[in-house]
Amino acid sequence: MTNKYHHIQEQTQILSSILEDTVRDTDGQTVLDILNKISDYARKAGTGDRQAEEQLVTILDIMSDDLIIPVARCFSHLLNFINTTEQHQLTNKSITSSEDDYALRSFEALLYRLKEQDFTFEQIRPTVEKLFIEIVLTAHPTEATRRSIIQKHNGLDECLRQLDTNLDEDQLKDVKRRLRQLISATWLTDEIRTIRPTPVEEASWAMNTIEDSLWRAVPTFIKSLNASCEKVYGKALGKEFQPVRISSWTGGDRDGNAFVTHRVTQTVINTGRARFAKIMLDDVRRLSQELTMRSADAEFCEKYKVDYEPYRQVLRMLRHRLKATMDFFEGVITSDDQVIYLTQQQALERQTRLEIFDIEGNNDKIDITPGHSRSFQKATQNLIMSDEDLLEPFEDIYNSLLARNQQEIADGLLLDCIYRVRTFGVTLFRLDIRQESSRHKKAVAELVSFYNLGKYLEWSEDDKVDYLIRELQTKRPLLPQDWQPSAETAEVLATCKLITQQAKGVINCYIISMATCVSDILEVKLLLKLYGDQNNINIVPLFETLDALDRAPQIMRELFNNDFYYNMIQGEQMVMVGYSDSAKDAGFFAAGWAQYKAQENLVVLAQEYDVKLTLFHGRGGTIGRGGSPAHAALLSQPPGSLEAGLRVTEQGEMIRFKYGLPEIAILSLDLYASAICEANLLPPTEPKAKWRKTMDVLSDISCREYRSVVFNTPDFIPYFRQVTPEIELSNLNLGSRAAKRNVNGGVESLRAIPWIFAWTQNRLMLPTWLGTGSALKKVMESQDGKDTIIEMMHSWPFFSTRIGMLEMVFSKVDVDISALYENKLVDAKLHYLGEDLRQRAQASKEVILSLHGDNHYNLMQDSPWIYESIQKRIAYTLPLHLLQVELLHRSRKGSNDPRIIKALMITITGIAAGMRNTG
Repeated sequence: MTNKYHHIQEQTQILSSILEDTVRDTDGQTVLDILNKISDYARKAGTGDRQAEEQLVTILDIMSDDLIIPVARCFSHLLNFINTTEQHQLTNKSITSSEDDYALRSFEALLYRLKEQDFTFEQIRPTVEKLFIEIVLTAHPTEATRRSIIQKHNGLDECLRQLDTNLDEDQLKDVKRRLRQLISATWLTDEIRTIRPTPVEEASWAMNTIEDSLWRAVPTFIKSLNASCEKVYGKALGKEFQPVRISSWTGGDRDGNAFVTHRVTQTVINTGRARFAKIMLDDVRRLSQELTMRSADAEFCEKYKVDYEPYRQVLRMLRHRLKATMDFFEGVITSDDQVIYLTQQQALERQTRLEIFDIEGNNDKIDITPGHSRSFQKATQNLIMSDEDLLEPFEDIYNSLLARNQQEIADGLLLDCIYRVRTFGVTLFRLDIRQESSRHKKAVAELVSFYNLGKYLEWSEDDKVDYLIRELQTKRPLLPQDWQPSAETAEVLATCKLITQQAKGVINCYIISMATCVSDILEVKLLLKLYGDQNNINIVPLFETLDALDRAPQIMRELFNNDFYYNMIQGEQMVMVGYSDSAKDAGFFAAGWAQYKAQENLVVLAQEYDVKLTLFHGRGGTIGRGGSPAHAALLSQPPGSLEAGLRVTEQGEMIRFKYGLPEIAILSLDLYASAICEANLLPPTEPKAKWRKTMDVLSDISCREYRSVVFNTPDFIPYFRQVTPEIELSNLNLGSRAAKRNVNGGVESLRAIPWIFAWTQNRLMLPTWLGTGSALKKVMESQDGKDTIIEMMHSWPFFSTRIGMLEMVFSKVDVDISALYENKLVDAKLHYLGEDLRQRAQASKEVILSLHGDNHYNLMQDSPWIYESIQKRIAYTLPLHLLQVELLHRSRKGSNDPRIIKALMITITGIAAGMRNTG
C-alpha cells in the first residue's frame, strides 16, 4: 500500500507542478501565489488547525469575482488529477499489491482457491460456461465532467503509463511535453456544459465508451478468462464461451423524460448501426491484411464461390456491405427532428452507390422507417442488418482455419471480431425501453373510454386483469381506425409500434418503472399486441418502492398462475429491482433488506414454477442508490440470485471509473466474473432465523426514523433546500431529463440522483446513514442484541457489506463542513434541525466504530488504500466547499454575475470529483 500511495503522490505532484506552470503562464504569478496560499491553509486546516481554517474562510469571503473562477478551477483539476493517477495505478502491476488489491479478488485467484479446495475443472466448468454479465449503460445524469475534459484525462493516463516504463532522455522529454500540452489544453477548456445534452448526445456518449474502451476490452477479457482456466487447470473453454453483453437505456429511457420520443429512439438505433459498421469496418480491413492465405478447404470455397485468397474475397464482400451500411444509416440520420426520410433524388443517388435501392412510384419522398415499408426492406436487403450477417462468415472462416490446423491464427483478431459481434450486436448495443406505469394505464383507459366500456382507472384490479387477459387472447383487432388519442398516449403508441417493427434482438425488453400490480405488466403487453409484437418482447416490472418490493413475489405469482402469461414468457422472466427509489423511500437498512428478501423470494418462486429468472439490478453509483464495491456487493446477494448471471445498470461517472479505459474495463469485468462464479460455486451463508428477526427490527426502527425526519418534519424541505445546492443543481447541464417527476412536489417527487447529489455536496450524506445508528444502538441494548450484531457482521456477507458501506459513508461525512453551509445559508430558526442531524450523524458514526470492539479502531482501517484515497482529498475539497458556501450566499442574495454562477457550477463538479461520486 505504501509503495502505491507514494507512487500516486509522486505522479500527482508531477501533474500539479505542470498545472502551476500553466497557471503562471496564462493567469500570472499573482493568481498562482493566491492559489498556493489557499492550498497551504487548506492543508493545515485538514490536520485540525482552526486558525488556518479561519484564515482560509476569510480569504475566500473577500475574494474578488475575478479570482473565484481560477481558484475553483484549480482545485477541481487537482482532484481530477488524483482520480486519474489512482485509476492508472489500478492497472500498474509494478506497484506492490495491498491486501484489498484487485489481484486477490480476480477470477484467476478464485480458480486457485477452488483448486486448493479440490474442485475439479469438470465441477466448475458448467458454472463458468454459463457465466453471464450484461452491462446496461444508462443516461442517468451523474457524470459531472465534460467529455472533452475526460478525453484529456485519458491522455494523461497514457502519459503516466509511459512514465512507468524505462524511457531514455529524449523519450522522457517527449512525454513531459505531451503532459504540458494536455494540462494546458485542459486549463483553457471550459469544464461546464453550456447547454443541456440531448438524448441522442447521451446515447453517443455511451457509444463513445464502447468505441474508445469496451471494444478493445471485451475480447481481451474473454480471452483472459480462458487463459486463466488453461493456466490453473490446463483446460480451455472454447470459442463458444460468451460471458458478456452490452446494452443501454440511452435513447430508450423515457421515464420522466419528454425529450425521449419514438423518433429519438429510432435515431439512436440508426446511429448505433452506422457506428458499429464504421468500427467493424476497420477490424475487417485489418483482417483482410492478415488472412492472406492462398487457399481454403473445399467446403468453404464451394459455399462462397471463391478460389484464390478465399478469406480475403469473403472479407472484401463484408467490407463493401459494412461500408454500404455505414453510408446508408448515416444518410437517414438527419437533423430535422430525426425525421427518417429520403428525397427521391437522394434515393436515386443511393441506388447508384449501393446498387440495392429500388425506386417505385413517383412520390416526392420515400418512407424508409423500419417495419413493413417495402422501400425500407429493399433499401436494406444487402446491408449488414443482423448479427448473423457477420457471424456466419466469421465463424465459417474460423472453422476453415481450424480445419487447416491454424488455430493460433483463428484465435487472433478473427476471434476478437466474433466476440465483438456477440457482445455488442450490429446496433452497437441492445436497447432497453423504459416508461412509467401510469402512462400505459392512461393509454388503455383512453381505449376503453373510446369503446364506451367504462372508466378503466376506476375499475378494481381484478376487473382490469380480466379485461386485459380477454383482449390479449382475442384475435380481433383492438386499435380503432378513427381514434384520436391524446398527445401523451399517441407517443406511447408510437413507441410500441416502433418496438414491434425492429428486428429481433435490437430491443432487449420493455421496463415498467413504478410497477405495483399485475395490470401494470399486462397493459404493456396489450399495447404491444396492437402492432403485432412478433418478437414477444420481454416485459420487465421494475419494483422500486418499499411496498412494491415487499409485494413483488405475490405479483409475480399471480402472473405465473395465469396460463396465458405463463405460456407467453416461455419459461423465462426478468424482474428489475430498484435500489435508488427504495432507498429514498425508506432509508438504507430498510431498502437493503427489502431488496434482499424480494430477490430471495423471487428465486424460490421461479424454482417453484420452473422459470429461468434474471434479476436486473438498478443500482446507482453512490451507496445511497445501491452502489458499493462490486465484488463484495455480489457476494452479499441471496443464494441462487446469480444463477442466471448478472444484469446491472451502470451510469454517469461510474461508467468512466469502471469502463472508461480498456485496462480498467477488463479489471471491472474480471471482478464481476469472479464474484458471480464464487457466489454460485461457494454460495453465501443463509441467514439464520435470529439474523432475519434482527434485520426486521433494524429495518423497522431505521425506516421510522428516516421517514419521520424526511417526510414528517415540517421544516425539513426548507432546510434541505437552503443547506444544499439542490435548487442550483438545475443549472448544471448533466443530462437531458428533469430533476423532478413533479416540479411542484417535495422529496417524494425529487429523483434519487439530485437527492443524493445535493447531500454529498455539503458532506452530511444524509440519505446514506439516517436511521442506521439509532437502529443498531437500540438492537444492541436488547438482550443478546450486540452479540447477534457482531455475529452477523462476521458471518453474514449481506450484513458485513452494509457495515463496510456505512464505514465508507462516515469516512466522507464531515459535520463541521455541513455546519459551515448551515451557518451562512440557512435561516436561524431552522438551525435546530441541522444541529439535530449532525448529532445523529456523530452518534451513528460512534455506533459503527463500537462494533469493532477496539477503542483505537479507525474508519476503513481494514481498507487502508481506500482510507488514504479519501484522506488525501481533504486539502483540495475544503477550499471548494468554503468557496461554494460563499458563492451560494452571493447568488442567493441576488447576484446575477455570470462569473458567480459559473464558479458555483465548477465547485459542484469539483466536489463531485473529490467524493468520487455524485448520484
